[in-house]
Amino acid sequence: MNSSAPLVAVVVLNFNGKKCLLSCLRSLAALHYPHFFTVVVDNNSKDDSFSLAKESFPQHVFIKNTENKGFSGGMNVGMKAAFEAGAQWVWLFNNDATTDSSTLDVLIATATSHPQ
Repeated sequence: MNSSAPLVAVVVLNFNGKKCLLSCLRSLAALHYPHFFTVVVDNNSKDDSFSLAKESFPQHVFIKNTENKGFSGGMNVGMKAAFEAGAQWVWLFNNDATTDSSTLDVLIATATSHPQ
């Protein structure tokens, strides 16, 4: 990890994402950005998406809510954990999305060069 780059947390909100969560996490694992970690927040899914993700990506931070807190409630749980872990930036990410491997590099370069 490059500690001179800002630490970014990618917060992924999951709810019954068996068909998409692993694909999402694979795309995040391919990011080139040197200093990030992933937080997966589960909104009390009834499928086995959360346990499959934990088995497949043990390096991530996993939080399972005991109730469905909705989008904002679930993301707030993840953001709180991210900032408590030292993240300087947070990227909110849906479980049914994927990304290009250079996207986070571009986002952080733009944000740091245009702080306003």
